[in-house]
Amino acid sequence: MDAKITKQRLANLLAYDWLKILVTIAVAVLALVLLFTMTATNPTTAQTFTIYGYTDLRVGTENMSLDSRLEENKVFSYDILKIGSESFYGNSYSAAAYTARRAAGEGTVMFLSAWDKTGKASKESELFRNTGEGTYAGGDVYSGFYDPQYFLETEIKKYLAGFFGADLSGELDEDAAAACFSKRNGKDKRFRTKEQKAAGIENEKQRLIKLRDDYLAVQTAFGEGKLFYVAVEKESGETKRIGFGEASPENYYVAAFDTGALKSISKLYYFEYTEQAEEEGGESKNKTTGKSVCLTVFRNNRKNDYDLCYETVSFLNFLAKNYA
Repeated sequence: MDAKITKQRLANLLAYDWLKILVTIAVAVLALVLLFTMTATNPTTAQTFTIYGYTDLRVGTENMSLDSRLEENKVFSYDILKIGSESFYGNSYSAAAYTARRAAGEGTVMFLSAWDKTGKASKESELFRNTGEGTYAGGDVYSGFYDPQYFLETEIKKYLAGFFGADLSGELDEDAAAACFSKRNGKDKRFRTKEQKAAGIENEKQRLIKLRDDYLAVQTAFGEGKLFYVAVEKESGETKRIGFGEASPENYYVAAFDTGALKSISKLYYFEYTEQAEEEGGESKNKTTGKSVCLTVFRNNRKNDYDLCYETVSFLNFLAKNYA
């Protein structure tokens, strides 16, 4: 049988079967894409650090580049596989979009304002309405947001103490770090072989060391007046700044991290309000500020990867270093 490939036979094949060839190539490409999609590691919600800006805040000049800057500066650990940000300011669908995101358990932290539209701290501010008196504080009514003081000074410190000792100054407990890795990533597709798991444990050690260092840096930022907590009076909604380790006044609850002392925070988010005229008949003025901007932490109900929410500490350190 003459099976020799000639120019004439090749030309005839391309002339009569070109459509079959294209379909075959398309099917092969589709099969490869499907294969890689099915075998790839898809980030869980906890492995996605998502930053929201609530409907009361406008976006600043550096907001669009925030994701890439966080990646370039290696702010988060190896286990944060995706960084995202979204602003809900601007249209009638924003509130519905925010509600849908939260119903799906999405979101890690959220910026919002401690002031109302008159430039005052009161019950009309979105902060009060979004946290409420049920803010979680080690056993209080669950509201969807952390009491940030409990989150930072009790929960995260207790977590880190399990690896570095009570004062966080000891050497890393490597066995505890390995156990932490296995509990969270034991079935992760990235760590199938013995070598991959060993590399993963080393990454976990670095994650914990960095988290401890960022925690201590955030504590220093509080001491330097770069960061505060926002304490809200239960009846009036008026706010006070309190420092690290400082008890909130009676009838106040701690609602958010106060980032308003960071002089450049308006490059990320800022608040627009109306300053009322001092004299009757005078003209009111629209003003913008970053002083009312604060950061809330979502309390998401997660299981084995729950400790990834503590990466918020690294985000706070990034803010204190780059926007003060």
